[in-house]
Amino acid sequence: MQAIYDKYGVGNIPMTVGWNRYDGLGTGHFQSFSNFLDEEKEQHPTRPIFISEYGVGADARIHNLNPEGCDYSIEYQQHFHEYYLPEILKRKYVVGASLWNLVDFGSALRQESMPHVNNKGIMHQNRDPKDVYYYYQAMLSKEPVVHIASRDWTLRTGTPNDSTDNFAYQAVKIYSNLKEVELFLNHKSLGKQPVNNCFTVYNVPFIDAKIYLKYGQRLLIINIYMMI
Repeated sequence: MQAIYDKYGVGNIPMTVGWNRYDGLGTGHFQSFSNFLDEEKEQHPTRPIFISEYGVGADARIHNLNPEGCDYSIEYQQHFHEYYLPEILKRKYVVGASLWNLVDFGSALRQESMPHVNNKGIMHQNRDPKDVYYYYQAMLSKEPVVHIASRDWTLRTGTPNDSTDNFAYQAVKIYSNLKEVELFLNHKSLGKQPVNNCFTVYNVPFIDAKIYLKYGQRLLIINIYMMI
């Protein structure tokens, strides 16, 4: 559509233009979003751009340690927005963006992981935030933010690395706008890690336990139950 607008001169008419972009929704190739923005800047160097829609569906019942496009997992939604938001913010000619959507909403024609629901929101229908909500908070808020992602994924299965182990390693993502965070498992530190792009990922040996994320005197707690 972009090429057609430019071919017939329609693209030169508006002073600004809004684009709905869902690059990577099915393929996982987010780079095409960046390429599009750069091409628009090159073709129309004085015209600001507005991203009028961008987002991806996420179902609270679906988690994936290796998320893929259109799997509706909470984790793929994280990857999607972790790419898009920095690309938008670092380009001054992108003057604004409207993620689609703030809250999951009813949609009669939808027949996806949740029939009749558009679940591209960063909040569930009951207004409970999804994990990626805290990514936006960490990226845009001046107040300190610390959040353990996938805290709703409390029942997990895993395969031990060794037959004598009673635990399995899995990733735990922390969203924060701090320079570093420290994760505690059953009061034992798993070390401090630097935060980049407002998140860091720990490789945690999961057992029946409480995981404590500590910042100063503040603690955030998540319960994990492993079935091996």
